[in-house]
Amino acid sequence: MRQNKFLIFGFVFIFGLLSLIIVDVLNIDLLISISIHQEYGWEKGSEFFWQFLYNWGPIPSLIGTVVCLILIILIKLKVIKLKLPIPYLMFPFLTLIAGPGIFVNLIGKEMWGRPRPVNCIELGGTKKFQSVLEINPKEKDKSFPSGHAASGFHLCTMALLFKGKWKLLSICLFSTWGLSVSLGRILQGGHFLSDVIGSLFIVTLVAVVFYPPVSRKQTLS
Repeated sequence: MRQNKFLIFGFVFIFGLLSLIIVDVLNIDLLISISIHQEYGWEKGSEFFWQFLYNWGPIPSLIGTVVCLILIILIKLKVIKLKLPIPYLMFPFLTLIAGPGIFVNLIGKEMWGRPRPVNCIELGGTKKFQSVLEINPKEKDKSFPSGHAASGFHLCTMALLFKGKWKLLSICLFSTWGLSVSLGRILQGGHFLSDVIGSLFIVTLVAVVFYPPVSRKQTLS
């Protein structure tokens, strides 16, 4: 199991890094953001739907995590009986704290110091564009990685609690939520494409690390 985790972790890490390098080398970040800015300005991102996703993007993940913690307490107190191993209910909490919490917001944003698109000279701002591969901790900008995208993609950890067709359905729905929240942040000039890609891979790597090493016979259905 540990060997499998190591291999999967290595594959995701390399694939994520290569994705960021390709985006950087091909200058995709600026090409996409400039295209959006020239076509819509940043007004597109202020439309109701995208503002709704901005305001509520992290909420489903937080609610799901709290529900899992409440279930753990109720099981421990023998208030309810649920044939679902505790490690699986702890999984969303651990990944939320480590992923969006520590590695994205506390470490990544503070370390990178990357200006947001709306603040870059090329997009109507006053600051120089910074490559996603460039780390500048002296600056206070926090474009990389995206906190909203990380919270949106973290919702996918809840899919572990389901089985069969419900697991596939939940993965599709939760992934769509994460992608929509990410697209909204790009349209709003809050993040570049590489910012949300970085968040996706950070959350995925954390999920690989904390994936419960126990088998279960029953999940939510």
